[in-house]
Amino acid sequence: MRTNYPVDQNGYLVNTGSVDLIQPEISPLLNEIVSLSKRKHGDALLSIYVRGSISTGKAYLHSSDVDMVIVLKGEVDKKHIERWVILTAQDLLERYDVVSDVDLTTLSVDRFLHDQEYARLRVYIATRSALLWGQDIARSLPRFRPDRNLARYMYPNIESEIESLREIFSGRVDPPPYLGRKRSIRFWCIWTMRTVLRSAQALAMCSTNIYETDLNLCLENTTVVYPSLRPYLEQAYEWALSPVDDTRLVLCFLDDYLPKFLQLWQYEVPS
Repeated sequence: MRTNYPVDQNGYLVNTGSVDLIQPEISPLLNEIVSLSKRKHGDALLSIYVRGSISTGKAYLHSSDVDMVIVLKGEVDKKHIERWVILTAQDLLERYDVVSDVDLTTLSVDRFLHDQEYARLRVYIATRSALLWGQDIARSLPRFRPDRNLARYMYPNIESEIESLREIFSGRVDPPPYLGRKRSIRFWCIWTMRTVLRSAQALAMCSTNIYETDLNLCLENTTVVYPSLRPYLEQAYEWALSPVDDTRLVLCFLDDYLPKFLQLWQYEVPS
């Protein structure tokens, strides 16, 4: 089995991100985000991180997203910040064509360190991120081993999480805005299939002690442990790369896949 995420001699995941690895084509965009954030937040600004493939120099130019995490010292006025995030992201995308989207996640340090909503974000920052400005609060995060406890930490409510996504395709609820913007069914197809693949990888991690987020490796590693899931995960991988807008297709897929996956999950990752 393969992984992009090494562990240290004690079995803890280590951060593979560094500012030295960021591709030069993307650096001007990141520098402007830092400048705009400092101007907007002033003394309230604590830290700015870039996470994901950009932090490791493995981004695909023109198709990867910029995933930023902007941490503030005090509470965040959600409505006020959302408007700034939307307008800033739109402006940057119009002026820089090196990425496909800009995510400016902005939150208080207290929520970043303690809120269950941001548990996965804490893992992402601890394992694949680069500090662009400010205090390195990642040093305050717990250390993570790739095991059953990490699966439970990252996906404590996976059944309800996927069910809420399923509701979008059933037509019972309107798709929620993401980063203040209404998104297409194709966007939610990608989001859902990424969730399917990465939660399946977390399930396999209970047996393999391998952590991964790359979709291809999630597929590869999980199907070694659970070959019966291969047809579903291959379909999820296809739709994560080439999404569909036929809600009936996605709904049928989820209705067939979820009972099989959740039965395995409840056995391996009991609450």
